[in-house]
Amino acid sequence: MSEFEDLKDLIDTYDSDEDAAAENIENEFQYNIDSFTNAIPVERLIDDFQRNIIKIPEFQRPYVWNRPDNKTGRHRPSLFIDSILLGLPIPPITVYKDPEAREEGYLIDGRQRLMTMSFFTRGQFQNGKEFKLKGENIYKDWQGKAYKDLPESLKDRFNRTYIPVMYIRQLKKDLQMTPGASSIYLLFDRLNSGGYALTPHEKRGVLGLNNNRLLVLMKNASQLLEWRYIFPHSLMNFQDKPYNESVFQENVFRTIAFSLNYEQYEGNITRFLDKFMVSYSINDPEPIMYLTQEVLKVLITNKNIDKFFRPRGRFSISLFESVFVACYRILDKGKTITNFEKKYQQVVENGYYLAQGSRSLSNKFDMLKKFNNTYEIFNA
Repeated sequence: MSEFEDLKDLIDTYDSDEDAAAENIENEFQYNIDSFTNAIPVERLIDDFQRNIIKIPEFQRPYVWNRPDNKTGRHRPSLFIDSILLGLPIPPITVYKDPEAREEGYLIDGRQRLMTMSFFTRGQFQNGKEFKLKGENIYKDWQGKAYKDLPESLKDRFNRTYIPVMYIRQLKKDLQMTPGASSIYLLFDRLNSGGYALTPHEKRGVLGLNNNRLLVLMKNASQLLEWRYIFPHSLMNFQDKPYNESVFQENVFRTIAFSLNYEQYEGNITRFLDKFMVSYSINDPEPIMYLTQEVLKVLITNKNIDKFFRPRGRFSISLFESVFVACYRILDKGKTITNFEKKYQQVVENGYYLAQGSRSLSNKFDMLKKFNNTYEIFNA
């Protein structure tokens, strides 16, 4: 059973697999893109990364290679460095450049590898833990050693090792079309199709390259501690199940997107969220962060909040976002929310969220009815 299937027993998502809602896109043109591969020494790659010439977009997965592998005794960062020191071939990393870019580019494949090389030369991981080569299958001559412990000849071999880098440059901007058909979106999706599958939210993040303020807002909003009192504890277990983190972030993103822009929903969740990622303009993120946290505070002050939003045993995203959006709208108008528990029970009893959920988000009017009726109940 996949991690995604495990989550279905945990959360009543009603549209968990957004790919099913996505439309097939037929392109009547070829992308105007050039690509070439160059071999770059490790030392220069790390320098370009640290100087932000090679940029890691906000949407990229966090560094996960240093998480314990409970199934084997292997340490993935150590194995990668060991491969370089042994002279084994290293897969290429991929850097994407905008038409107007000169030196700078976005790393769209190879973050774990590039960060591992950088951490090794620094001598520690992002969390401050010392980086020493360890685990199964590490060559005995450098087992247990950090970069500083290696002889100068071995350091020099490491720094001078050439890593293949594929540079992809757009010669012209994409034609105006569906966000999911943009060249960088398709490249990111297809280059990252190995390993374990990307979630729809991870694919969507690439669309926000030019909307960094929104990406940063969503990242900061997902770090608010109050979410942990509302979402299932099992979902919030990112240490053992890294996949959960992306599913959680997607739920936060969707909830805030509906709070800000639900009236623009046209009956396709994928298209709605893609367009929101690409084009929703934020001048000042502070009021949005403030209202988001205020809504969460309203929710968690209720007794037994960890039992709310579970009318059929599983956590219902549809019910949660209905209530969240209603509370957000009320607070945004400077009003207060009274008799929360009584009004919440009314929402559960009228069942609008169930009708919408059963149609898998395909009915625009059901969606608007769900949000508007929930708002009317809480605003009364």
